[in-house]
Amino acid sequence: MPKYFTRLPLWLCVLLALTVGVLSSTVESAPAAQPPKAPRPIHWWPADGTARDRIGTDDGQLLNGATYTSGVSRRAFHFNGQGSEVDFDAVGGNFNRDPFTIAFFIKTTSPVSQAIWGKRPVCNAASFWDFRMTGNLWGVELDGDEFGTDDTGVTGAPIIADGSWHHVALVRDGTNNTIYVDGANPRTAISPHPVLLSNTAPMRAGMSACTGIDGTNPYDGDLDELMIFDKALSQPEINALIDSLRGKH
Repeated sequence: MPKYFTRLPLWLCVLLALTVGVLSSTVESAPAAQPPKAPRPIHWWPADGTARDRIGTDDGQLLNGATYTSGVSRRAFHFNGQGSEVDFDAVGGNFNRDPFTIAFFIKTTSPVSQAIWGKRPVCNAASFWDFRMTGNLWGVELDGDEFGTDDTGVTGAPIIADGSWHHVALVRDGTNNTIYVDGANPRTAISPHPVLLSNTAPMRAGMSACTGIDGTNPYDGDLDELMIFDKALSQPEINALIDSLRGKH
């Protein structure tokens, strides 16, 4: 111990030692930051042998040869590329100008221009959202009016039609419209204002209002764990969601 420290009164030395011990204990016992919990959707179609909406009331129905196959977790929807689809009613998918997140797993090797999932009344300008792809060029279109003046497109990261499962999340937070692939690779398009998204058309997975009209083909591949949230998820929340779904079984 240094000489100057030995000159302190005994009671002060004891007090200093106790103070250092308390501070060390406080630092050591501080809890580690907890990762975010997986968020809860307002609509969820796990595709585990049924098209029932597990959270809401927007149950789907398989049409024109749509079936089930092995999924990310348990089962998934399978589309044959010949017109099979899963139709929902008009309950889910209307967001007006509010924040939202649409999320799903996708697996395909088809390079053709094809429908994925959307809520679109006509193959023209209208209020709608529509996921489509052509090989590695894919994304979502958000349109808010019949004049085509309120239109925003968001292109996803390039690697997707490779025969592997990929998680896709579209997040709208104000005027920011961001696509995440596998919880990363964010691509953002900024709109002048939140695009108005509201119509009375049913949601459709595997087919689109543009199928057979503008070169869009029926979807050939699989979809799993389709979800809708009434909030803009953060990137950590999306990753927590992916982890929870991959470990669901």
